[in-house]
Amino acid sequence: MNYEFRYNEALKEYIQARDLSKNKNPDQFYYIKKLVGILKLATGENDEALSLFLEYYQYEKQKLDTDNTDIKSYIGSIFSVANCYNKTKHYKNALKYIDLGIKDCKKYKDYTHYPYFISASGIANYYLKNYKKSAENHLEAEQKFIKNNDNWNLGITYYFLGKINYDTQKEHDAIKYFIKSDSVLTLSKKFDPLTRNGYEILIDYYKKEGDKENQLKFIDKLFAADNIINNSKQFLSKEIYKKYDTPALLEEKERLIDDLNNKNTVLYLLLGGGILFIGILFFLFVRYKKKTDVYKIQADRLLADTMSIKTEVIRNSKEQKPKNVLPDDKLKDIKAKLERFEQNKDFLQKNITVASLAKEFSSNRDYLSKSVNELKMKNFSQYLNELRINYIIEELNNNSRIRKHTIAAIADDIGYNTSESFSNAFRKITGTLPSYYIKLLEEHK
Repeated sequence: MNYEFRYNEALKEYIQARDLSKNKNPDQFYYIKKLVGILKLATGENDEALSLFLEYYQYEKQKLDTDNTDIKSYIGSIFSVANCYNKTKHYKNALKYIDLGIKDCKKYKDYTHYPYFISASGIANYYLKNYKKSAENHLEAEQKFIKNNDNWNLGITYYFLGKINYDTQKEHDAIKYFIKSDSVLTLSKKFDPLTRNGYEILIDYYKKEGDKENQLKFIDKLFAADNIINNSKQFLSKEIYKKYDTPALLEEKERLIDDLNNKNTVLYLLLGGGILFIGILFFLFVRYKKKTDVYKIQADRLLADTMSIKTEVIRNSKEQKPKNVLPDDKLKDIKAKLERFEQNKDFLQKNITVASLAKEFSSNRDYLSKSVNELKMKNFSQYLNELRINYIIEELNNNSRIRKHTIAAIADDIGYNTSESFSNAFRKITGTLPSYYIKLLEEHK
């Protein structure tokens, strides 16, 4: 559906409809007041919207004791008031209506608005610095939004979980949630000015870490988000107009123009390098094209038979005879513990080493290493990587939601500290990169 966001025209038509319905159809009259309130909210006139939502709520409330009761509209009117109080930064008032809404959802057994009340509670509690309660609210809302495939609200939820962890000095967890927020908001193809700060935090984090690749990646994401917001009529609110008029933004605009001019100067110099430079670029492109073609071919093969890697590993471990013979009783003990390690998916934990696992098995490093070599016919690093990669291949095949996550988020979920280490392990085992395989899955499913 193509939304034009022609608010002034919509407002005129709503007012005309309201005047026609006055004293004739009160349901329609107050419903139009609600619609006008939504328009006011969209254009940043939050106080005017609040008065309209309160009128609509009072009307729906007084209908509860009549034959004209409409429970869904009544509970929806409570949410409109609560949400508007959040927009006007009256968070304690918002919580009063949120508590009423949650209570009446349960009372009347109508849970249509329930997850949105929980989410709104999380937002209000965040701004009141009730971080523990806010996190509980958002984690509950997360499950509801995942179930409902509501990526837009899920992205907002992940953003606030990121902010909670960031404000409480849990930087690693904060970064993880900001990445998830970006992933699902990209999927929803919507951006909210509220979440912009998440990109700024990601850029600063990767700048501090010296990770130029991710720093550049999220700078591009921020530019893309700004471009969508700045060119969308949906966000032309009074508040945003004021932000556009700030000297700081004008200064940033001039700096960007200077940067672009500098890049053009550099480009002219590079072009002036002549045919030799162009020849080098062409050579590098051809080599890169051959490499990507290999990755695509390997991705096709992996998709054709995703179980071939696992069956090959199992067959090799059964058919080959071990080089060393260790005591049977100890070997059986290690074998049983490795089976539990695989069944419980403990291999998805981070920072697993042969030494750390040996300690957990009440064994020693050398003995566990030899046992893995004998039982699995590979060294410990190969064994751990194959478990993780086989696991994520199956998850990618069966779970379309995971395919929407970034490579960094997927790597983090299965125990890798960086996206590079995950991609390298995936390539060594499958012959292709996870990005190529995910793209191929999306084309075929």
